[in-house]
Amino acid sequence: MPPRLRLHAPRLPQARSFVSHSHPTAATDAYTPLESTLLTTALTHVPTYGFTSTSLLHSLRRHGYPDTSLALFPRGAFSLVQWHLVSQRAALARSDTPTPGSPPGIRDLIVARLRGNIEVLPRWQEALAIMSLGENIPESVRELARLSDDIVFLSGDTHVDTRWYSRRAVVAAVYASAELFMTTDRSPEFRDTWEFVDRRLRDVDVATGVAEGVVGYLGFTARAAINVARSKNVLGF
Repeated sequence: MPPRLRLHAPRLPQARSFVSHSHPTAATDAYTPLESTLLTTALTHVPTYGFTSTSLLHSLRRHGYPDTSLALFPRGAFSLVQWHLVSQRAALARSDTPTPGSPPGIRDLIVARLRGNIEVLPRWQEALAIMSLGENIPESVRELARLSDDIVFLSGDTHVDTRWYSRRAVVAAVYASAELFMTTDRSPEFRDTWEFVDRRLRDVDVATGVAEGVVGYLGFTARAAINVARSKNVLGF
């Protein structure tokens, strides 16, 4: 018999001050072991069923819980999207560096994180659509900020000065634009995406590129949400 479920909303990661004086806080600490297990199993069903409550239901059934236990995840499919974001960020912090004893570069970290999307990439536009819903945007943007904070810290940059926010904003913009690019990349082993990251890192402008990257990211998710809704006749047009 499976352990008794405690039906409550998963504890959302709290917003940090984003001053990285020490190793990034374990991204998955806000989840109980049971939540982590169920959500990790649900992710294995995403390639088949997408970022949906169906994937969560298959996970519950696999672990011997009734369908009514879906109440453990009151945010539905977004709980699954968020777990992917959080668990991949945690994996990034645990990843090996190309040269032992030296921190990886910003480019290597961005690419490593993007690689974490490969298994669910055919379903990632669904995830972007879910993230674009009004109630999910604040936490989605906060998670992007946490990721950029961790990438900058893991690259060995622990300075806190007047450029502190701009460095993280540049990383967020480059990552967000590369993530969108990757959803349409059909090149061998995503070669075009890695080249896109290289170009963005060379060309991004702190004053203008950041705004374009972040706004473009949110704009794309909004369009993706509308397209998904249309495909399911939710909007009626």
